[in-house]
Amino acid sequence: AVALLSEPYRLFGAVTGLPFFVIGCIAAWRQFQAPSTARIDKTVAAVRAMSWVEFSRAIEEAYRRDGYEVNAVNAAAPALLAQEAVQRGALLIHYSTDYVFDGAKASPYVETDPTNPLGAYGRSKLAGEEGIRASGCDHLIFRTSWVYAARGANFLRTILRLAAEREELRIVADQVGAPTWARLIAEATALALRQALAERRHGRFESGLFHLACAGETSWHGFASAIVASRGGLRVK
Repeated sequence: AVALLSEPYRLFGAVTGLPFFVIGCIAAWRQFQAPSTARIDKTVAAVRAMSWVEFSRAIEEAYRRDGYEVNAVNAAAPALLAQEAVQRGALLIHYSTDYVFDGAKASPYVETDPTNPLGAYGRSKLAGEEGIRASGCDHLIFRTSWVYAARGANFLRTILRLAAEREELRIVADQVGAPTWARLIAEATALALRQALAERRHGRFESGLFHLACAGETSWHGFASAIVASRGGLRVK
């Protein structure tokens, strides 16, 4: 089962010109052997947007093949960046996932619900959250779900590619979640960051964990159907 996050974010408008520095996160586990490669210099805030994630079964296959790399990126890297943030007095923004839950709850999950990841990916992401909290750094952790965008590897682009190659698609309908636009996440992060930096300047900031997802819900089948709705002649089963 796939978890459905509560407290959907609604877009209020773009925020630009914010005084923060976005760190280009480390792309492979080998770089973690040299901590100096992750130094944070003259940083007001670090936004960590890297994750080792594929779709469904591929997530577990990737872990079985490269388990050490997955843990390095999703668990070790956040803890390392959090330690650096403590030393530099920086704010760390980290993105997590609905896969930290088991999906058994009948209603949307809230931030205070107990976690119970069923797979290696969810466990590695939960470990990343825990590493950040244990460091004591100022942080905002956003759990999101089913992220899609016009670029990169994601469900939207995969379905568009398959729709161009096949006459029929077969997509599972027993998993429900909230597809969330990457741009919405960026806009929400900018708004939250602006407020967080202001609170830090006045000594009022409190670290926290938040669920950040679009309103509504659908299945993978429903999402795929919506994606290909404008492509005549294609059927989604």
